[in-house]
Amino acid sequence: QLRFDRSAERSRRVAPPAHRRNRRRGSSVSTRALRLQAMRQPYEGVSMMPVLNASSSWCLPEAVDVGRHSNCPSDRWHDNIAPLLAAGAAPGSNGLMIMLNVGANKGYNLLEFLQRYTSTSLTHSEWHRLLSTRAAPPCAQQCCGVCIICKRPRMAQAASIAGARLFGFELQPSNVKLLRQMVEMTKAQTEVPIAIHDAAVSNESSLVYTQDSALRPGYESVAAARTQSARHSIARRTVSMDDFLSGSKGCARIDGEANLHLDARGLPCLPPALLKRAGGRVQLVSIDTEGWDGLVLRGMAGASTARLALSRCYISRLLPAT
Repeated sequence: QLRFDRSAERSRRVAPPAHRRNRRRGSSVSTRALRLQAMRQPYEGVSMMPVLNASSSWCLPEAVDVGRHSNCPSDRWHDNIAPLLAAGAAPGSNGLMIMLNVGANKGYNLLEFLQRYTSTSLTHSEWHRLLSTRAAPPCAQQCCGVCIICKRPRMAQAASIAGARLFGFELQPSNVKLLRQMVEMTKAQTEVPIAIHDAAVSNESSLVYTQDSALRPGYESVAAARTQSARHSIARRTVSMDDFLSGSKGCARIDGEANLHLDARGLPCLPPALLKRAGGRVQLVSIDTEGWDGLVLRGMAGASTARLALSRCYISRLLPAT
């Protein structure tokens, strides 16, 4: 269940990263040391409770603060393992890769998957231009990404695949609308089916409450709660990865939506036939949920050894390939 260690919640703000404090003091510290300190700083003094097991991941009660102060990760590791993931597709998959993007936000992660595994000509700057000028309403907040992703050059293609299916999950309705427009506007350049699910991912399939800037999409640092604590909060569906992958309660295509499927409860689901085509496994799950990654991982405990090849998180530890 969505439970937090209430005794560990604090009203204080997490201290600024160490490299900012050291800069103000004028101390001389090596660049590598500063980076390590900046990566550790969000966790210092934060009470954590284990999820899954002690060696797998952690759930941080002050997750949004951790997300705001966390480091922008390097994707070099993904460049290195991309050929292995592509070549190691499960037997019987015919080279089809399935990628799940939890916390899709403005879609840059989906774009970089396409760049890394396909010959798409779509660039970060073009994606940013479409977000900011062609969508309705256009992106209005953090449109380049907090890590300034829109300024990156196109990722070098690291592997070739026979086919792919991409699935994005997003908490904020305004970002869902933005993402679906982006999928439609770029489908001629991507040539890969992309489905954007109007739901968050957590450790159980239920409801949570959040807030949204309907006319100013793009914001990243958001959170959700089990109860409606604010007057303008809205209810949002959550789905666990175990439920999404199980297909045990029926999984049917939504009329008029070729790539979106719902189960009998109205929750997003992955068609069993598609999972079978991919050799019964999802090749990559990318999680960027502002520090709530532990809950997402807990919701895929049943699938982590059976149906997942690799999972990566921005805050939580990397799950080893199985």
